[in-house]
Amino acid sequence: MKILVVGAHPDDIEISCGGTVLKFIQEGHDVDLVVLVKPSSEVNKKRNKDIVETELDKSSNVFGKKFKILNTLLFDNGRPNLECNVNTITDFESLLNNIPYDLMIIPCNEDTHNDHKIANQICMSYIRHGVKEIWEVGHPLYSHNYTAFVPNLLVNIEQFFTKKLELLNCYSSYLDENKTNEIIRHNIYYGRGFPVEVFKIIKKQI
Repeated sequence: MKILVVGAHPDDIEISCGGTVLKFIQEGHDVDLVVLVKPSSEVNKKRNKDIVETELDKSSNVFGKKFKILNTLLFDNGRPNLECNVNTITDFESLLNNIPYDLMIIPCNEDTHNDHKIANQICMSYIRHGVKEIWEVGHPLYSHNYTAFVPNLLVNIEQFFTKKLELLNCYSSYLDENKTNEIIRHNIYYGRGFPVEVFKIIKKQI
């Protein structure tokens, strides 16, 4: 299968569905990884553009895949200005060469981060290019605020869980022990003792 996995920021793919991506890669699927907010200025004093770029490179090495990164517009202060408009959508389509993916994994529209919501909108606009199946992914650090997202697909990542933790460790400037443990608890809870990642199938063409 030709698979597209989209994260709003560096670390979102790893947090939400890193194990599933590792599984797809091992199975031989052709996987494209896309980040919509390029490394840029940070409000977190422990992070900056260079640190995030280094962390993203480490993650890329674990996946064995290079990320495609949207050339995000920036505010005057260097912070990212991700918007869902005709220019951003055109840039997104150009980045992907309008490929008709078999499967597209996108952020949940209930994530309580504005960039995640915008990323969902940008991705949904891409459906017209012949995408056969779309999964929204549950984000462990935002799922406590969901009211409508009900997973209807669980992917067992037990075989890849150690390597997922390796992916999380790439982002030490953001993912402290508490956040990492929250991600682990989320994965274990939904799998009733076994680590899983959760998705909602919102389109399936057979």
